[in-house]
Amino acid sequence: MFTTHLTGMLAYRFPIAVAYNMPTLAISWLGGAFAALAIVYVSSREPMTSAGLAGGSLAWAPALPSCSSLPMAALRLARCPVPQRSAARRHRS
Repeated sequence: MFTTHLTGMLAYRFPIAVAYNMPTLAISWLGGAFAALAIVYVSSREPMTSAGLAGGSLAWAPALPSCSSLPMAALRLARCPVPQRSAARRHRS
């Protein structure tokens, strides 16, 4: 999940300069890696119990926003000037 969001963000071409905050991306990656390890551990156990399934869900719950929202929070966009209205339009309102 982390790689699909990040790949999509890297593939999109913004009309302004874009950079990424690497510590934020690292935290996002660690959250996704932890969730993947927890899910592999839970799904590989025999027999699958409802308590194990609940534990895996609880491990995945905080990782989901970590994989989807944190990469977007890591975006550092350049400032772009706000277009100013002309003087004639300002006096009409």
